[in-house]
Amino acid sequence: MLKVVIFFLLIFSYKLSAQPVQYNKPIDFWESQKKGTNFFNEVEKQERFKSAKEINISFVRMAPNKWQIGVPKNKKGNFLIGTQDNPSKTAIEADTKYLKSILDIAYKEDVPVILTMLSLPHSRWSQHAKGEKEERKIWEDFKAQDDAIVFWKELARELKGHKGIVALNIRNEPSPERAKGIPFNDWFTENYEQWNEKIKGTPQDLNLFYKKVVSAIREVDKDIPIVLDSGFFATPWAFKILEAIKDENGNNDPNILYSFHSYEPYNYASRPNCNKIDGTKTGETSKAGIAEKCKYNYPGMIPTGELQDAKSIEWNKETMIKFLSPVNDFQKRNNIPSNRILVGEFGVYRTNPDAEKYLKDMIEIFDENKWHWAFYSFREDNWDKMDYELGDKNVHWTYWDIVKEGKFPVKLYEENKNNRLWKVITNSLKNK
Repeated sequence: MLKVVIFFLLIFSYKLSAQPVQYNKPIDFWESQKKGTNFFNEVEKQERFKSAKEINISFVRMAPNKWQIGVPKNKKGNFLIGTQDNPSKTAIEADTKYLKSILDIAYKEDVPVILTMLSLPHSRWSQHAKGEKEERKIWEDFKAQDDAIVFWKELARELKGHKGIVALNIRNEPSPERAKGIPFNDWFTENYEQWNEKIKGTPQDLNLFYKKVVSAIREVDKDIPIVLDSGFFATPWAFKILEAIKDENGNNDPNILYSFHSYEPYNYASRPNCNKIDGTKTGETSKAGIAEKCKYNYPGMIPTGELQDAKSIEWNKETMIKFLSPVNDFQKRNNIPSNRILVGEFGVYRTNPDAEKYLKDMIEIFDENKWHWAFYSFREDNWDKMDYELGDKNVHWTYWDIVKEGKFPVKLYEENKNNRLWKVITNSLKNK
């Protein structure tokens, strides 16, 4: 009899543990540090959510603008928002229905979502825009902004109360600095504060846009957390001019998270800078008989900023800490706790030299600050350069055959599961 009782208790406890975690309000999810990843895929799958949960990923930033659900390639980026020439002011009904079905999966698998827009009406992501040139009309025309604000208000209304969502990310990596108007060319050498004074009250004023869109969303949903990326493609240095959002009583809105992305120094982290053939280290000779040459190593001297003749500085962990200091200053200036700061994306080309050291230094800094973070990316279905489960070597051509069939290269992941890059991430994920 005792064995029977124990058996049923075990079954009951398992069912309880399998249930998605419930929160009184969505913001409760963010009270303690959370560690997640990015889902920027052309096709989203339940299997990916399951796999993420298995390795202790707490949440995902999901970008539905990339979804290619039976959509011809010439219509890339139309999901939810319609065409670039005639964008919809409200989310397309059929697309919204499909989005909800994916959010249902996320909730079922207990991997909550930050819904992240790569594009908005009149603000189309470069890879989906005409000529692959970022559309920035939203930062040049208040009427265009109004359309984007209406879009977000109606989408928030439609998604209100969905338990699979823990935040709405208004616009991934906004770049009003690059719009027509008053130019701002380099976050590293130019004076951000002086530029900000010149553009206040104009369409380039990101703070003004955020106040408007947050106010509109609050008309239909008082409680949903809202994520605001800093300017110039979410650089931490744009926190120098970022303003905290206030509630109706003039206090900090407790349901706002402020976000930056970290891929600096870009010349090292965000592009292949070696002629790597098979993962050999700098100075070694590859199996193909070619001595690997790398432009930049970490730690090392690396050009910094946006200018073509950018000055090189020594990059190491201390440099990273200084690079991120505008975020700490923003917190102090506005009394913003660390559980309202999100590192929305960070990563490095996995084949670059010392990528393991680079990732380790970043994660240690984020964890020391107790900021939420989301590495880029997890099992992306159209790009392998930051899929750290694959290790630090270029993938075999068979990888792409598997991916094109809509499958995961599970065998490759299994073979490389103990690689040093992946261990840096999974070791931190274990230490929630």
